[in-house]
Amino acid sequence: MKKRTALLRTFNSCINLAPGIQGITANCQSIAWYSRFPKSILLLSMLFAFSASVYAQRSDKSDKDLIQEKINAFFESLATQDTMLFKSVTLPGGQTWAVKTVADSVRISMRSFEDRVKKFINPDQVIQERAFDFEIRIHHQVAMAWVPYTLDVSGRFEHCGIDIFTLVKNKEGWKIVTLAFTMEPEGCDEIKKTIRRKK
Repeated sequence: MKKRTALLRTFNSCINLAPGIQGITANCQSIAWYSRFPKSILLLSMLFAFSASVYAQRSDKSDKDLIQEKINAFFESLATQDTMLFKSVTLPGGQTWAVKTVADSVRISMRSFEDRVKKFINPDQVIQERAFDFEIRIHHQVAMAWVPYTLDVSGRFEHCGIDIFTLVKNKEGWKIVTLAFTMEPEGCDEIKKTIRRKK
């Protein structure tokens, strides 16, 4: 404490000295820098730690936002029958798997993204899919999205269900690799109850 007080007194006296005396001016500048040094280091350390924390949070959040945007773009491509948009958010070679319960049996059908694009444009069947919720999990360059949804065809309710998207991240960003989904004509109430319980 005494050393710091003496240092501050010397610094204050330097302010009143003529700046033309070169040696004294240099000495005063050194004292001024030294007096600020501890606070500067502390401030920089705090800023660095805060910035690192904010960056980590933003990085995680931005990936989730980007994945949700990709899925919404996928839904938009169905509604607008935009093949270019569909191809921009999916990975070549990807597949869709549909699961539907009929009577006492379960029907499972698979289509490649390429086959889906071939029959994409059909003015008589405009698919309008909307998400109830998004639950996204990310691990490095792979991700999964659990998306309860409702689907209309040309303005008429068709079914509800659960979409399960798997995505990978390459140099172009996040891409949808597979989509497995249930088709439940009478499942909307149960799905909505599940969402409400989770929240």
